[in-house]
Amino acid sequence: GIPVKFLLVLPRALGLSDVVLPGSIEYFSVLSTLALVPLFILYRSNKKKYALPFYVLLFIEGGGAFVTLSKLAILKVGIALMLAAVLTGTRFKRIVIIGLIGALLYGVVLTPLITLSRMAYGVKGLTSLSDTQAALEDFARSGRDDAADLLPGVQSWWSRLNYANAQSFAMTAYDQGHPGDTFALARYVFVPRILYPDKPIMTSGVEFNVLVNGNPDSQSAPGMFAEAYWNGGWPLAGFTFLFMGAFYWAWEVYAKRKLAFLRLAYMPVIWLGLFSAIQQDSWFISGTIGILPIALAFHFMAALFLERKSRVPIVA
Repeated sequence: GIPVKFLLVLPRALGLSDVVLPGSIEYFSVLSTLALVPLFILYRSNKKKYALPFYVLLFIEGGGAFVTLSKLAILKVGIALMLAAVLTGTRFKRIVIIGLIGALLYGVVLTPLITLSRMAYGVKGLTSLSDTQAALEDFARSGRDDAADLLPGVQSWWSRLNYANAQSFAMTAYDQGHPGDTFALARYVFVPRILYPDKPIMTSGVEFNVLVNGNPDSQSAPGMFAEAYWNGGWPLAGFTFLFMGAFYWAWEVYAKRKLAFLRLAYMPVIWLGLFSAIQQDSWFISGTIGILPIALAFHFMAALFLERKSRVPIVA
């Protein structure tokens, strides 16, 4: 996971490379984040030798997420830790307390820090150590005040939870005879980018943002439900409701069966479903249909790994 993330995925996220990776290759980068889960379980099982690898990886993952100035990337690290805590039998009360502290830090520290850094150093991320150091120093001095000055009148700690503006734009566009065509990307889902290098980007955030305010330097989305209406009105929206309900139910059944026996080799598959559910504010095709080929590939890789492992003789 680490080589794919820091040599391929991170440079593209920071604008240092324009190579579009196949989704199946790019997804290998999640393995380094997911490695926090078994390392934490081993560490909590009184195996102290795993403490150093765990904290080193946590520092690497947290640092890599921060330089992209993506709150979601940082939250992924936190969610991996919360999942590890659940799997080690941590008391529910403690998990709730940790979650509340995390939510407070998200609103009070992370949101204004990311906003200030994006405004001052670039939307895509921090491309040098000096920028990273300067961003932290600026925020330490008067970060919340500066962030408030950059976006006067905006309560940024919760404004990102309100998608009414983007949803209204998408639904009004359909009603006025300008439907979207993002659902048409479904025909490319099972076509590997390796075989079709000109395969369209499966997320339409930049294009939608340009339609809304003409800005190509940021991304936005109306959410999967409003996107469905934008593409086909209430009939397509109704179908999308039913599909997503069945989709997440099936993924939940899969996750429960694997985690009940701590079959962590299937974590990459479970993670796909988890973040599809979390990111319903993203795009339907890339967030649901588009993850199925990758999920199938990682499922069979995990099954093959466990099958080979079970054949290894145990030597006394």
